[in-house]
Amino acid sequence: MVNTPTESMIKDTFFQTPIHYEEKPEWVDELNTICKPYLDDAKTVLKNIIKKRGTDYGYVYHSNEIASDKKLKFFYDYVGQKSAEFLLDMGYSLKNHSLHFTEMWVQEFPKDGGGTHPQHVHANSHVSGFYFLDAQGSYPMFHDPRTRLDMISLPQQDKTKLTMSSSYISWKIQPGTLILIPAYIMHEYVPQTKEPFKFIHFNVQAIEKRFR
Repeated sequence: MVNTPTESMIKDTFFQTPIHYEEKPEWVDELNTICKPYLDDAKTVLKNIIKKRGTDYGYVYHSNEIASDKKLKFFYDYVGQKSAEFLLDMGYSLKNHSLHFTEMWVQEFPKDGGGTHPQHVHANSHVSGFYFLDAQGSYPMFHDPRTRLDMISLPQQDKTKLTMSSSYISWKIQPGTLILIPAYIMHEYVPQTKEPFKFIHFNVQAIEKRFR
C-alpha cells in the first residue's frame, strides 16, 4: 500500500470533547483561608498515624463536604453557572433540568511527597471541576475518553505533539486556575515534587426538575 499523499478527501472532526478553563487568581487567598479549617480537620484525623510513622508520605489530606459553607457561596454560585454554560455549549438542553453539586471538597498532597490521585471518573455526575489553590508540585492529566481506542492504537508519529492519536493531555496550571471537564473524562494528578499542591474538587449533576 502506498504511503505517498494522494488527492485530499474532505476532512471534518466529530465527537469532540471540551475542556474549559480560566484564571481566577483573585480568589486564591480567600479560598485558602476558608478551606484551611477543613484541611486542619483532615490532618487531625491522621495525626496519630503520621506521628507514629514519622512521615506523612503517601497520605493525601481529603476534607469532608464543603459546599454547604455559606462563606463559599460566591464560589459555588460562579462555578455552578459556569457548569450550566459548559453543558449548554456542548449542545445539551437544561430546560427541564436543574444543576446540583453532588460533591465538593478540598484536597492537599502530603508535604513529604508520595501524593497519589490515580485516574478515575465520578459516577452520577455530568461536570467535574477543579480550582487550584496551590499548584507547585503536581499537574492534572486528562485521558482520552474513547475507551475503544486502546484496543487498536498504533505508535504515534511524535508524542510531543497533541494529535488525534494522543491518549492524554496535561498542562502546567497555577494557583487560581479553574478547569471544567465532562465527568466522563478519566482524570488524575501526577506528583512531581514535594512542593505544595492543593485544590478544590467538585462534581455537578443535572437532575430532572420533576424529581426535585
